[in-house]
Amino acid sequence: MDATFCKLGFLKLGNIEPCIYHRNESDGTHSYIAVYVDDILAIIKRLAQSEAVFNQLSSVYKLKDMGEAMWVLGIHIQHIEGIFILFQATYLRNMLEQYGMSNSHHLSIPIQAADRATANDILSDPTAPGKPARHSHDGLDTQQEQGGLASMGELAQPFANTQKYCAIIGKLNYAMVCTHPDLAFAVSNLSCFMVKPLVLQWKML
Repeated sequence: MDATFCKLGFLKLGNIEPCIYHRNESDGTHSYIAVYVDDILAIIKRLAQSEAVFNQLSSVYKLKDMGEAMWVLGIHIQHIEGIFILFQATYLRNMLEQYGMSNSHHLSIPIQAADRATANDILSDPTAPGKPARHSHDGLDTQQEQGGLASMGELAQPFANTQKYCAIIGKLNYAMVCTHPDLAFAVSNLSCFMVKPLVLQWKML
């Protein structure tokens, strides 16, 4: 397939992304083709150019034109007046349902300042017995689980399901890379504990 795209004038985007091909058109526009397993996503401005590329590829491969792209790899695509809007509401909703987190409370920002202060306290002194966690208006400390606010000792316990923790981090990382750069700090911070997460990190997650 790489040789076929090269014959059509498409070149890989260097070492940035080997599965995306780029071509400068004679009218000054740019065309892109992304390949994922047996799927091809083409971003070509002129309809005539798009049809020509499709016909050329069809002469080599058995292709099926799926029309204008609406979904790709869990990303919903909306095309409104020349603007592409990407979002992953369904992807994230399905993730929450999969891991039983649909009723999780909302936060104004991904990580609350008080939660980070609590994390710093625990990581510096994880044996602090019974010390109450710092209070946050909408962070981890407002969850009234098992009769009240969690103590430092409870939050410092190892989280039992490391595999579940890592899976959620992975899914959030994908959302962060694709459509939610606002999650970058929270995901990078919590991913530091994937080998041995504590209850604290689970609640922050």
